[in-house]
Amino acid sequence: MTEPKYSQSYVDVGEGTPVVLLHGLFGKVSMWKRTIESLRKDFRVVVPRLPLFDLPVEQANIRKLSTHLHDFIEWDHLSGVYLVGHGIGGQVALMYASENPRNVEKIVGVGNRLVSK
Repeated sequence: MTEPKYSQSYVDVGEGTPVVLLHGLFGKVSMWKRTIESLRKDFRVVVPRLPLFDLPVEQANIRKLSTHLHDFIEWDHLSGVYLVGHGIGGQVALMYASENPRNVEKIVGVGNRLVSK
């Protein structure tokens, strides 16, 4: 079997158990900056870019993004991952975990806190 080539940019820092941070619809790496800095002391923090707007419209769905995540995790030889997902990233994490339960140790879903003045 040929390894898939991963052509998206991603962050990979720290050492230890891999924590994969998955952004939401309009997310970007900068949204995880403080989280990355906190976690990198004790974990390997990996932040792949989900190709939300690069896929053809008929393929822009959670299943295809989960397949993309699977290809990335296989490509990077990650195992026993902690998945942290924001918005759509959380949905992708849940689908990936349901299809690959032996490779997921924990799942964390995060959202925005609404603040009113």
